[in-house]
Amino acid sequence: MSGSDVPEEAQVFIGSTFDTIRLDKPHITAAAFTFGREDLIPAMFREIVHDLRYGFEGLAVFEYYLERHIEVDGENHGPMALRMLEDLCADDDNRWTEATNAAKNALQARLRMWDSIVDRVVHSRDQTDLGPRFPKSSAEKE
Repeated sequence: MSGSDVPEEAQVFIGSTFDTIRLDKPHITAAAFTFGREDLIPAMFREIVHDLRYGFEGLAVFEYYLERHIEVDGENHGPMALRMLEDLCADDDNRWTEATNAAKNALQARLRMWDSIVDRVVHSRDQTDLGPRFPKSSAEKE
């Protein structure tokens, strides 16, 4: 994927995802998927929807998209993913250890990607006069 228009932070994140897949261990892939996405996305999107409601207008379609992910991932996909992981690891302590490490790695990779994106946005705000048009994130408000 290098050389494309995909930002570097996204390339690194996608690369870590494919590194996990290439291990060809379903319990590791399931753990990364479950905790790096299905269990994480609903809470992350709830925060975004909250900020959208208090800072932007005219984003109803995007808000619906996020709300739908919250509903589907939180009520269906998340619980199903957890059951899948329980079935794949069963009573195998080694698999649970590998799954735990995979989940941590997936979360760290996602965090690194979002930290890079935040840095890019902050740097971009510093270079333009667009800063005041965007609401502060909930973390900045406190």
